[in-house]
Amino acid sequence: MTHIERFTSQDVCRLLELVTTAAKARSASVSDVIDSFQQFSLPQPSGTQSLKASTAEFVERMRMIRLRRNSVVGAPIFRDPAWDMLLELFSAHHQSRRLSTSSLCYASGVPLSTAVRQLDKLERHALIIRREDQFDNRQCLVEATAKGLEAVATVVAELIDNFHAVQSASVVRDR
Repeated sequence: MTHIERFTSQDVCRLLELVTTAAKARSASVSDVIDSFQQFSLPQPSGTQSLKASTAEFVERMRMIRLRRNSVVGAPIFRDPAWDMLLELFSAHHQSRRLSTSSLCYASGVPLSTAVRQLDKLERHALIIRREDQFDNRQCLVEATAKGLEAVATVVAELIDNFHAVQSASVVRDR
């Protein structure tokens, strides 16, 4: 490993001291602390497929948490129907599910008229497209556009980056 050759003996001593101090502060083994540091210092998997899968899983978990907010509080006070629709469409896209307009409106958690207005806005901004269902003329299907999928992926990437930054900062504070 060429990177290790660049460490001075002072750097190695400082690293050992840092790991030992963190282990004592956490009442953990040195090995556990190294594992936690390694988790934040290694590059994320570069495989597009694994990145897409982890992003899709994150979106699905975020969507479920968003659905639970009102039940936890006990009042229907949290609503962001356009974003909830985009999350639902993102999940549907990655699970190869088709979504009808009525299903998406229901998933938004707002009255139908409000949901339809949100769909109109999303469509005007080219984040979704609506098309007739070729198998059932009674319903219309909704899909996120490439722009819509990219928008969700970008926001989710920022959320994940911020989460990692907070975790990294807490590791440093724990020393």
